[in-house]
Amino acid sequence: SLAEYYLELHPGSGRAEATRARALVELGRADAAIAVYERVGAASADDLVAWGRAHLLREEWSRAAPLLGQAARLRPDSADALYELATCLTRLGRLEEATTFGERFAALPGQRARGDVLLGAIRADAGDPESAIKAYARALTLAPDGEDLQVPPEEFFQQYAAVLMNLGRGDEAISLLERSIAANPTAAAHHLLGTALSRGGDTDAAIAQDRKSTRLNSSHANISYAVFCLK
Repeated sequence: SLAEYYLELHPGSGRAEATRARALVELGRADAAIAVYERVGAASADDLVAWGRAHLLREEWSRAAPLLGQAARLRPDSADALYELATCLTRLGRLEEATTFGERFAALPGQRARGDVLLGAIRADAGDPESAIKAYARALTLAPDGEDLQVPPEEFFQQYAAVLMNLGRGDEAISLLERSIAANPTAAAHHLLGTALSRGGDTDAAIAQDRKSTRLNSSHANISYAVFCLK
């Protein structure tokens, strides 16, 4: 890469090493990236975000949060910093702070739909399903195909459906789950759809969905999200 070539010409250059560390994060090599950042530090807000992401890859939320917070202070309009910080704070259970940064992210130009998906997830975790549903509904209005929402369409439809089901609105969830399956048939989506159909009294259709879920993953290892979301 250009960064590695620069390092050959200028060994010990902190900025070039930080650039290489960002590339390592993109490759998922969190350990190597963190080792570089701990040696040379961050040269920019972008480096702080990448450093924080490296810790997120290792599920080290409490280490990631200060780095992402500093990035957000240095670049208040950084979509990456705000999104990752809101996500990290959610993991830490600091949900009101996460909502604040999620709202700041959603207010950025071009980020309204993505921000509403983020806010929907945060408010669902906070035990506020009504607010979560409103946020998801706004996102669906802005992005009816579920595309370009930071998460895959099938995941967005599943998240929205799970919150509806938690409020006993399974009939509304069914069409969302059918769209999730159309986008990418997963064990989790079939399992959720089977649950919604069962609650609505359509036992035969529910059994058929459960069988499809089992065929996709006999251990149901991939339905952990569905089980977690259904309170």
